[in-house]
Amino acid sequence: MTKVLISGAGIAGPAVAYWLRRYGLEPTVVEVAPGPRPGGQTIDIRGVARDVVDRMGLMPAIRDVQMHEKGLEYVRANRRRAVAMPAELLDGAGPVAEIEILRGDLSSILLDATTDVEYLYGDSITGLMQDDHGVRVTFREADERRFDLVIGADGVHSRTRSIAFGPESQYVHHLGGYASYFTIEAPEPLDGWMKIYTAPGGRWLGLRPRNEDHAQAFAAYQRVMQGYVEQRMELPPGGIEMAMPNSAAAIWARNTSTRLMTSRPFRGVLAKLAAAQPDAIDLPDYLTPSRG
Repeated sequence: MTKVLISGAGIAGPAVAYWLRRYGLEPTVVEVAPGPRPGGQTIDIRGVARDVVDRMGLMPAIRDVQMHEKGLEYVRANRRRAVAMPAELLDGAGPVAEIEILRGDLSSILLDATTDVEYLYGDSITGLMQDDHGVRVTFREADERRFDLVIGADGVHSRTRSIAFGPESQYVHHLGGYASYFTIEAPEPLDGWMKIYTAPGGRWLGLRPRNEDHAQAFAAYQRVMQGYVEQRMELPPGGIEMAMPNSAAAIWARNTSTRLMTSRPFRGVLAKLAAAQPDAIDLPDYLTPSRG
């Protein structure tokens, strides 16, 4: 049986382990944390991700614990609404997706779906030696083992990638943006809405509801993002300025244009633009074998 080692037991690791196991391979997941990590913020399930979880049969479990956000509100300094975008406006493809779930909840669902997969917690890869017969792997704690394939699913600062291909400085490119996410007690009732206040200088502060009457707060600061992102990611002209306006005039223009785009005469045009987003792709047809 083909043996595959996956580094990282967050979201991607268990997801790929699920499919490898379904197709008769023998996956092992190694995770540096001493056990499953329940923390994290909100994850959108949209586009091709919805197709994937449907094929995995996990949609009912996700629906049971999904967030129930009504949409996004831009608010003024006096906390009054400037403009709002309901979640259902673009059939769930807008800034607030129809299906949003806390990272910890999604991780738990994926772990429950991979109980027949071997997990090595509290350990990490220290060496990879490839030869004609596969990969010889050394670990910080476990004994050396041999695998046919090694997959790195351990995040932006992937240790697996660094071991295999060199320092992350060769692959990670800073975009000039800074963000901090944390959980706090809700300072006021949010009534199911994600609320964002934008200040001049590309700074913004947001609150979004949680199922336990808490709110997630996040702050972001923009420095040199526009040129790099528009060139490398081919964003529409003005895309970054729309999300993180630098001046009071730009904030007013963003709110006004958003209000205009979400009005009834323009909703059809906006829906077509949203449908063309990069993750709205068709997965190739493939069989979903039952477990033997």
